[in-house]
Amino acid sequence: MHWKTIFNRASLKITLVYFVVSFLWIFFSDLILLKLTQEETLITQYQTIKGGVFVAVTSLLIFYLARREFFKKDESLKAINKAKEEYQALYEAYLTLSEKLKSSNKKLEDKNDQLRSYFRRISESQERYRAFISQISEGVYRLDLPQSLDTRLSPDDQTNYLYQNLYIGECNPRLAGMYHFASMNELIGQKLKDLSKTELSRDLYRLIRSFVESDYNVRDVETRSTDRAGKTKYFNNNITGIIKDEKLIRVWGTQQDITAMKNNQEELIRQKEKAEESNRIKNAFLANISHEIRTPLNSIMGFSELLDNPQLSEDDQRNYIGHVKNSGNQLLRIVSDILDVSFIQTGQLSLNQGEFHLNELMNDIRLQLERSVDQKEMNIGIRMVPGLEDGQDQIIADKDRLYQVLSNLSDNAVKFTHQGQVEIGYKVLADRMMQFYVRDTGIGIPRAKRSMIFEHFRQGEEYANRHYGGIGLGLSIVKGIVETMGGKVYLESEPDNGSVFRFNIPYNKPNGKELRKDVTNKLVRTKKILIVEDQPDNFKLLQEFLIDTDVTILHAESGEKSLELFASHNDIDLVLMDLRLPGLDGIQTTRKIKEQSPGVPVIAQTAYMREQYPHNKDLFEDYLTKPISRKNFSKVTSRLLDIVL
Repeated sequence: MHWKTIFNRASLKITLVYFVVSFLWIFFSDLILLKLTQEETLITQYQTIKGGVFVAVTSLLIFYLARREFFKKDESLKAINKAKEEYQALYEAYLTLSEKLKSSNKKLEDKNDQLRSYFRRISESQERYRAFISQISEGVYRLDLPQSLDTRLSPDDQTNYLYQNLYIGECNPRLAGMYHFASMNELIGQKLKDLSKTELSRDLYRLIRSFVESDYNVRDVETRSTDRAGKTKYFNNNITGIIKDEKLIRVWGTQQDITAMKNNQEELIRQKEKAEESNRIKNAFLANISHEIRTPLNSIMGFSELLDNPQLSEDDQRNYIGHVKNSGNQLLRIVSDILDVSFIQTGQLSLNQGEFHLNELMNDIRLQLERSVDQKEMNIGIRMVPGLEDGQDQIIADKDRLYQVLSNLSDNAVKFTHQGQVEIGYKVLADRMMQFYVRDTGIGIPRAKRSMIFEHFRQGEEYANRHYGGIGLGLSIVKGIVETMGGKVYLESEPDNGSVFRFNIPYNKPNGKELRKDVTNKLVRTKKILIVEDQPDNFKLLQEFLIDTDVTILHAESGEKSLELFASHNDIDLVLMDLRLPGLDGIQTTRKIKEQSPGVPVIAQTAYMREQYPHNKDLFEDYLTKPISRKNFSKVTSRLLDIVL
């Protein structure tokens, strides 16, 4: 047993008190007794009384001390029991509270599970929302305000507040791309009014006003805005406001970029207007061409009828024939112009490059203009300014097309010049290009009409064809031919101060060889020609061209007949092949002839143009386009057979 258990505080206290009292009693009682008496008998009696008193006093003291300690112990036990009872009550309350906490924890866990489920679903919903607005073709946005807007304010106050304060709080990548922003973050925070140019701010203001007046909900409203590059764009908008407690707290909207559709609509309108204008112009063209064709036909038919008079004098006959030729050439030029326009529009215009003396061509044009001026008795001077010396003027180009361009320009210059001078010329440029020009002192062309005159069926003025004639194709043909040759046409003109037409083409020189002059007065009388032609009049014309030559002529009216003749005559030097034949056509017939004798030259004679046979043009050595003139026929025969008519 531990010493603290044996010598507890209470026992030590009682023992100490008893010891002190006993010691004091014995010590002081003996001193007092000795002072009272010296007799032993009395001393013994007093000792006995003293012992009894001592016992009584100490007993009372021990009783008092013991009772006091026991009372304290009882009080402690009572306090302990009370504390134990309180503890028990607290423990029971704790157990009850613990059960409640367990129940609450269970409920909290259930709530947490629900919240985690809600959070997961919200996260999935947000992911779907983000994925949706990221992939949608429309721009999606949320517009926020620094403070919610009281919807009880006047429409003007609401509109002004929204216009000044709406800013983009959220958007998808598509919306950022519509305004040429690299990312959404660059667009978020931008004020709505800052996304439009000043001149478009009124459109935005009207849209916001409409949004307010439509109870904060607008559908399919078209607006204009500008992207970051400053380009105007068109959008279709759907906008709705979120209202809470009579206050507008935010705005959601979508917008679709309809710029391409808008441009297409505008282009369709322009095309429609252009088509209507083109239809009007072509109707005017058809009316004009009817006049332009009937005029030479009238001359041809009228003078042809007069030529039938046997009493006609030789001078009148020569004069009438001249009128018929001129009208025929005029009619041919109209038809050729129409065909040229068709080839230019379809990209089928072809060039026949060859070597020639440029100054000779320029002189031919000058002489042509002088004859035209003399016939019309006009007071116009014609001047030609060559850029190269004779003998150094050889070039490689399409001579006929170049002649056509210069002739059209110079004829126009004469047509629209009442007095003064027409000058044609050329010069060599430093970049291996040649520049040709035709300058006149005529009526000139207004600035607004300069681009128009190069369009098909157009002239500088609508009334020009009535005053000056023509079908309005000359300059468009000039432009098409020059561009096909690799050049460009330029115009300088002022009303009443004349015009200068310039065009550049590549300058291609021959390899230093002098061009061979055409053979003249050389007759070869040992040639055989096969003419394949189903029209008797056309055959008769070719036969008349060859009547003064000692050429043997074979005639076939069909492809099959020509193959029979070709098989029975192995010395045919040249074939004149009509392309449009009954049965086996000219192209098929020519292929069969080439299979038998690849070296025999075949010349196509047709009312069509070379460009209308792009896949077969290399099948023939040359083309004769109807109507065939003696001059053109002579060029072909002299080149291929050395026969000059």
